[in-house]
Amino acid sequence: MDPVQFGTASTSFPIAPAPLNRTPIKLDLPESMAQDAIKIDPSNKSKRSPEIEELGQKINNALEELLKTELVSVRKSDNWLEIEINSKVLFSSGSSNLSPSARPMLRALSNVLKGRKNKVHVEGFTDNLPIKSNIYPSNWELSAARSATVVRLFANYGITPTNLASIGFGEYQPKVANDSPEGRATNRRVVIVIIATGFDPRLRNR
Repeated sequence: MDPVQFGTASTSFPIAPAPLNRTPIKLDLPESMAQDAIKIDPSNKSKRSPEIEELGQKINNALEELLKTELVSVRKSDNWLEIEINSKVLFSSGSSNLSPSARPMLRALSNVLKGRKNKVHVEGFTDNLPIKSNIYPSNWELSAARSATVVRLFANYGITPTNLASIGFGEYQPKVANDSPEGRATNRRVVIVIIATGFDPRLRNR
């Protein structure tokens, strides 16, 4: 193989680089930093936060009757908890106005969460049927309006507003296929995500 030319024609360098010295570098860490490094042991990452266990139990108690139906469910991960509510529990079709029967449930959740430092994200989802409304040009607006309605009520019920976030996913994150009335009903939902204190919510979907 011909050498690669640099500069004048009389100067050339081979392509193959000289071997690198790969002698490990030893870092003399302070004892406090060494202890912190031990705490990041990957084997500890799978341990569920005691806070999430506690919140899960309180929420199960608060929603005991609704959890007996298929319209509300609670899922726990290591660092967050998800409360999934079928939209028909909260809203009438094509609307972001809360049903009167939804308020006691959301107040019960607020009583568990107010005064805490947990971040609370409310996510709205729809089916894939185009919406026909002068208020909502698309399912994006409907899903965002529904999640915002729940967030606003949470704030009114005493949850710290700076801990709240409203997110609308529209039709683009279906839980099941939208090819049947049952599937579309399943996809119309609101998910309330409660994040463990100190956990970065951006890591949830990684």
